[in-house]
Formats: sequence, C-alpha cells, structure tokens
Amino acid sequence: MYRKVQLLLAARPGKSLDDLDARLAAEGERVRALLPGDARHLRAVRLADDPTAQTVHAAEMKGEPASFEAVFEVGSPGGDWAELTALFAGVVRNLADWIVAEKSAVIAGTEHVILPGECPLLLIFALRRLPALTSPQFHDYWLNRHAEVARTVPVLRAYRQFHADAKASAAAGRALGLGIVDFEGAAQGYYRDIGDFMAIMAQPAVVADALADEKRFIDHGRSVLGLYRVVGS
Repeated sequence: MYRKVQLLLAARPGKSLDDLDARLAAEGERVRALLPGDARHLRAVRLADDPTAQTVHAAEMKGEPASFEAVFEVGSPGGDWAELTALFAGVVRNLADWIVAEKSAVIAGTEHVILPGECPLLLIFALRRLPALTSPQFHDYWLNRHAEVARTVPVLRAYRQFHADAKASAAAGRALGLGIVDFEGAAQGYYRDIGDFMAIMAQPAVVADALADEKRFIDHGRSVLGLYRVVGS
C-alpha cells in the first residue's frame, strides 16, 4: 500500500512559473535530504500552454483553467501520513511569497496503480464527488468500476488513482496551513508530450465512454484539471 501526501499549490498573481519552479527545486532538495530510504518525492509545474481547456472535460467544468500551478508530493510504501506531512514542515512558510496558502490544497491518501508507467507530462484531475454519493460510494465506484473503463482506453500510457483519506487530509491541512482539504482524491495520467495528450483525450473511449462513466460519480463543476511537467522525482 503506497501512501502519500500531495500539495496542490496556487501561485500568487504576478509570480512566474519559472520563479516558482526555482523555489520548488530548492525545497525539493531540502525535502529529499530528509526522506527515509523507501520514500520518494515528485515535483511538477503546470504548463504555461496547458491545453486542458481544449478537452471535452473542460466543457463539463465550465471551461475554467487549472487553479493549481504546482504539485509537490512525498510518499512511501506503508507510510504514515503524519510523518509524511512533517517532511513538508517549512515548505509552505518558505514559499509564502510565491503561493496563496488558502487557495492551495493538500491530499493525504493511498495511491493505486491501474496502469503502470511514467512520462514527462502529468495530468492531475483533483476530484470532488457528486452530492448524491457518500464518500465510500464514490471511492468504491472509482476503484472497482471506473478503473475498468480506463483500462479500455487505447495507448493510455499510465494511470493511477490517488484516493484521499478525509481525516488525514484535514490533519495535513491544519499542520501545513493550507486551505483546501476536501478533494476525494486525484486521477493521474502520464503522457509523452502535448500532442500525445491531445490525441489520447480525443479518442472515443475518452470523449464518450470514460466521460459518460465519470458523470456517474464525479462533480466536474467542482473538480480541477491541469497538465504539468514533471521537474523532479
């Protein structure tokens, strides 16, 4: 069981992605020095020309752009969420001039690898559930039903489901001073480049089948989608 804590960081207006990337790199080196032997970390910065607004998913989300400019996560097999959160001690404070803490999110939970693999580009789809569903119903459908739909998408490079633990996410939010803790998790897909991403997202298996199934459990209007470049792991 791979547990992790993921920060979704909202940049301050007027701050460039390059500046945020540089600050994240410095924080990444500091955090990496603290990692136990079986732990790993990942950093990613949203593409300046993020094409997710051109996808059918964006239409369901009212066309709003991704509101998180960077991703920073740590995890380990069987990891303790409180201990993983503690690795981020000082990160939010050190990034105070570059991020808006109250508009940034943290998710603590368990990652399930549906299709293994990694590529240079990472899609993060931070999810909220339909109000008609309970949290257990959402997670059961996502893992045990929707995962099978994802496996039918041709040439999908890699796909992971990161399922949030509500109590652990809330505790991490309090510890780190981040304002958003209510995501049910994040779907994560990997792509070779923007052309690869757009080709896969335009397939009927995504445009029709996957999206139709998502509407059974995901509240697209309250979820957040963004495409990121992996800059450290």
